[in-house]
Amino acid sequence: MDLSTPLLLFGAIGTLLVTLNVFTVLRYTLLARHDLPRWADFVPALALVAMLAHANVGLGMDILMILLALPLYLATIVLFLATLVRVFQRRGDRRAPAARFRWLKAAGALVCAALVLLSAVRQTEMYGYTWGNLARYAVLSQPPHGADLSDQSWSQAFVGLVAKLKAEYPFTAHKGIDWDTRYAAFAPRIAAAEQAHDAKAYYHALREFAWSINDPHVDLEGDDGGLAEAEVGGSFGLTLLPLDDGRLAVSGVAGGDPARAGMRPGAEIVAWNGVAATEALAQTSIIWSEYAPSTREGLRLQQARFLTRGPVGATAAITFRNSGEATARTVALTAVASELTATSGPGPSDLVRSSVESRVLPSGYGYIRVRYELPTLRGLPDALVQQAVAGFAAAKVPGIIVDVRNNFGGEEGLASRILTPFYGEERLMHYLGMVDPAAGVFRPYPGSRLAISPVQAPYQGPVAVLIDNYSHSAAEDIAFFLQNLPNGIAVGLSGTAGGGGASAQGVALPGGYTFVFPKAQQLDDAFAIELEGDGDGNGGVEPDVRMPADDATAAALGAGRDVALEQAEATLNAQATSSAETPARAR
Repeated sequence: MDLSTPLLLFGAIGTLLVTLNVFTVLRYTLLARHDLPRWADFVPALALVAMLAHANVGLGMDILMILLALPLYLATIVLFLATLVRVFQRRGDRRAPAARFRWLKAAGALVCAALVLLSAVRQTEMYGYTWGNLARYAVLSQPPHGADLSDQSWSQAFVGLVAKLKAEYPFTAHKGIDWDTRYAAFAPRIAAAEQAHDAKAYYHALREFAWSINDPHVDLEGDDGGLAEAEVGGSFGLTLLPLDDGRLAVSGVAGGDPARAGMRPGAEIVAWNGVAATEALAQTSIIWSEYAPSTREGLRLQQARFLTRGPVGATAAITFRNSGEATARTVALTAVASELTATSGPGPSDLVRSSVESRVLPSGYGYIRVRYELPTLRGLPDALVQQAVAGFAAAKVPGIIVDVRNNFGGEEGLASRILTPFYGEERLMHYLGMVDPAAGVFRPYPGSRLAISPVQAPYQGPVAVLIDNYSHSAAEDIAFFLQNLPNGIAVGLSGTAGGGGASAQGVALPGGYTFVFPKAQQLDDAFAIELEGDGDGNGGVEPDVRMPADDATAAALGAGRDVALEQAEATLNAQATSSAETPARAR
């Protein structure tokens, strides 16, 4: 698919829309006292038509284009409504508004002008980014595409879904998936749900099938019918941390029953409902997590998270032992309603927030928090990171900490540009491995090369990147390439999610559900798969400096300390001390 034509059309209509809105703003400000021709009354209506055309073209390319155009659309609608009455008035019936109304309209017009200007600037930035990545988008738009199986029976659609995954899922060999065996395990459940007309059992089977693939980019979209709320909508008020020695510890107490029972951060969970803690952990389902972990570590962390969840009002008998106490005790806890989501994509409010936060820490190190690799009305994240790094370099900070924890990902192209100020030479980020439909195998796709563009004066100081198991997709690329700098190091309590897929395609299923899976592999310069978790649960970015998951760490987390940030600062301090001592020993 050639995106250059719709992109040019989108830009042309956008320019027209901005021009029409600017004219209307001038009409209510500088031209307010002038008697304009009759056609001027119809300019806002023409702008409304242009807005609809603009949105229609944008939806065919990228929803981000529409999001960044929302202030422009809002201004268009307000200006249209403000002028609507004049459209139906005869020229002789129009009277000049009273002075106070003229000033009110002028103020409103200036607000609309600010919205138009903001949106125009952000759209221009996104337009330039998209134009520069047309070749990559063209590759990702190649066949195969999604499928619509929604008019088939549940069982027939499941047959088609598995057949499509068998032919087009990019990590079948990497994860060692036997699709026939997988089909045999789930098809009877789909058939039984269909025979019983049990929509919830049907959804549950699809959800478990999706999560069994262990791929953070696989998802099942659609209404779960209240199943998540019914099964894990309640919390027992605890946060748990699997320890390095195999035990399970309390790393957070929200209050309520656990606090009243005297449970403290650092306490060991001995048993859960009479079952040994390690066994209870292994039996815990994680199908309601935001995405399926692809690593063994990620699975264990999610199991620790969902062990503490259950239906609202459910009870659990928990045997625990506080640190320093010889005797374990058992208490009954009740699950109370509690928000489930720990990480997700940006919501409507995030459109006006910055995707990047930067500041100088009390320790003197520069700190950059990247929330996601997507543009907002506050700017593109790559430009914000580049500004922050330049400011830190000018201030001569002793090092920079880049935080990509709890980062769900975003645009790979923006991730490569976020890395630019740290590289003095071009570095391959990845190729895309795409299926060859004729041969039925995945190959590196020509024209898919994505590289990190260098700068003349890259940042030379030490760089620490903070990671966790919620560092996902494009965030993992940032972590990986910062870690691989000569002056870079990754710090975390856990590794990243292990989501190395690219793009997505969806299969529409009966019941209003869409099964989403990645379309492409990310390949390194040897055309080996990057980052994606394999069949043994290995993948993602591993920390160079991993804090021990022990009783002290659990207690520190329970006290609200950011142990990863503290460790990053300590590591950078140690590096600075080592660098200062080395010349002295040489002399």
